[in-house]
Amino acid sequence: MTRNLSMHSLTFALLAAVCICACGCSSTPPISVSLPSASVQTDQGQTISITATLTNDSSFHGVTWTLSGPGSLSVQSTASVTYVAPTTMATVQTATLTATSIADPTKHASTQTTVNPPPQILTNTLSGDIRGSAYNMSLSESGGTPPFTWFVFAGAIPDGLSLNASTGAISGTPTGAGTWSFVAELTDAVGLKTYRFSLSIPINTNTPPGNPIPFLNLPLLPDAAAPGGAGFTLTVNGTGFRSGATVNFNGTPLATTFVNSSQLTTVVPAANIASAGTASIMVVNPSPGGGRSNPLSFSIATPEPSVIFSNASGSPFSTVYGPLSLAVGEFNGDAKPDLIVAGSIDVSVLLGKLRAAGRGSMSSGCAKVTDVTAPERSEDQ
Repeated sequence: MTRNLSMHSLTFALLAAVCICACGCSSTPPISVSLPSASVQTDQGQTISITATLTNDSSFHGVTWTLSGPGSLSVQSTASVTYVAPTTMATVQTATLTATSIADPTKHASTQTTVNPPPQILTNTLSGDIRGSAYNMSLSESGGTPPFTWFVFAGAIPDGLSLNASTGAISGTPTGAGTWSFVAELTDAVGLKTYRFSLSIPINTNTPPGNPIPFLNLPLLPDAAAPGGAGFTLTVNGTGFRSGATVNFNGTPLATTFVNSSQLTTVVPAANIASAGTASIMVVNPSPGGGRSNPLSFSIATPEPSVIFSNASGSPFSTVYGPLSLAVGEFNGDAKPDLIVAGSIDVSVLLGKLRAAGRGSMSSGCAKVTDVTAPERSEDQ
């Protein structure tokens, strides 16, 4: 009886072991394949090294590699491969790289590779601004693999502004006026660099430029008038005239017509030429800036039919030197008529010192010069 019980116990134990094995024992776990990332980016002509990770590959067979799309594979092994991006392309392209288990070809993993053209800086010009005003402009790019890094490679941007290295934004409040020139550098994630030369940012002063001081040229048209005559239109020529400029006649502003920056006209009333004398003509530009021009002399005298010249008594010129010809003008800015006298071998300038209108006269046959300084003589040796 005891022996039969032992045999039954052994049989039960064996059946239990078989049941346990059948119910609880399992086969080797399935193989799995993984890659570092499902997607990557690079630039044309660059390379990417990719390593596959396998689990439960007890036989260590590894993987095989396949490529769909542009580029090529090199340095292949059962664990890693190098992807070589194409070298010539104008647009973004994609390629798919797949690692497949050798032990179990149903197990695989893929990564999509985006291939970008080389980075370029698109910005050619930057707008300017006014000192003290907020400024915000951005450098732009195309191609390349983000993230990007911007840098001022040479030169400088305006004082008060800064360049954001991540976005390419130039912002701030300029503190100085002038034009700043610089070279921008862009580096992408794979280390490719590109440059944009001759960029500049002009910053103007916040004070508007002032009007210039005008300058008068001869001749006045007309250059003389008879005393007691009727009013007339005077044309004044010069440079730097601005709208709102006035012609002054002996210090009195007259109604003035702006023709252009080099010509004005005004009507001189008859009362201004009622008696003989020499008037001073000036032009005044309005503010900001502006101011009075150099004076020109306007003669109010009865014209002579003709004039010849010879030395008068007490003349500073010897008979050897002439005079041969004479010109009247205003040469030293004191609004008094001066003389230029040409002799046979020299030219002399006599600066006027008139104390009252009419001092000094000319008559046919001789030239009288009164109240003048000694001649400033220039001789040709």
